[in-house]
Amino acid sequence: GNGAIDTSGSADGQSGGFIKLYHSSSFFNNGTINSAGADSATATAGSGGQVEIQAEYNFENTGTITTSGGAATGSAGHGGHAGGISIRANFAMNNSGNLTASGGDGIDRGGYGAEISFRIINAGDLRNSGDLDTSGGNATGGDGGKSCHVVFDVAGGGIINSGNITTNGYEWSAEMENI
Repeated sequence: GNGAIDTSGSADGQSGGFIKLYHSSSFFNNGTINSAGADSATATAGSGGQVEIQAEYNFENTGTITTSGGAATGSAGHGGHAGGISIRANFAMNNSGNLTASGGDGIDRGGYGAEISFRIINAGDLRNSGDLDTSGGNATGGDGGKSCHVVFDVAGGGIINSGNITTNGYEWSAEMENI
């Protein structure tokens, strides 16, 4: 796909919508996918919607995927939580797009980041050169948000990562597993 998929929130504090893409063969994405939550000038910002992508054979992505929470910009409010990004393929996977699942900045509290996971079910290599961000949001008057996991899970193949992994917040985890 080359076109944009956009289910992001547009009204004050509105959350982004859930996106699920499935293909019974190989799947290539070059388009932008955005399910981010909207900012709020009056209260809690919107949360990002989850993105799930599954290909029965191979998957390749060069597009940007964003599921971040919105920012609370008024005198009070929490940043929105991010939606997770889950990508599965049965054989091989190549990602060069930047994936962002970070929490939104807030006044009273920052939003939580969400997990980004890549899983290959059968034998095949996982190659990532895109930047991955699961950071929690900052807060000007309270606690920042939690960061979340980045998971590379491959059954019987190799894992090659040259992208930057950012998980700022008070919880950090990056997992790489080759079973």
